[in-house]
Amino acid sequence: MIRTIDIIEDYFYGLTKFELVKPKVYLSQTNNPMKKKGFNAAEKQRLANVLFFLSENGFSKSTDKCGTYSEDDDLYFRLGKNGQYVVVNHYVWERKAEDHGFDLWMAEYQKESDIGLVEPIWKEIIVRSFKVEKHGDLVISYLRN
Repeated sequence: MIRTIDIIEDYFYGLTKFELVKPKVYLSQTNNPMKKKGFNAAEKQRLANVLFFLSENGFSKSTDKCGTYSEDDDLYFRLGKNGQYVVVNHYVWERKAEDHGFDLWMAEYQKESDIGLVEPIWKEIIVRSFKVEKHGDLVISYLRN
């Protein structure tokens, strides 16, 4: 699970389950998209919302080393229905703050440790530009067995 990612970096107010909370979202110094110039407060909050949602729902974290989703960017995953994985990739195009987002996928891997290292047996895009407040319930439905 993602609970704490390396070191305390900042606190953000975010929405989860559609109520205002103060999530404990911590980001590491490495690959921290919020350190990039151009991230305004709204983008930081949106990022914190997604990371908090993934943390609260037991997702694990990896890096896409084989370019299946978005090479060298973060992947968040959890085993879902029928032995398939729910995968959320965080893409940051050319490391520009305005060109980042999250996509939601279903994928099948031989084993969990393959995620981010080898191509999946199959994958299917579920939602491009995933937003917690709009698609959170959909993610939960894919996690229920």
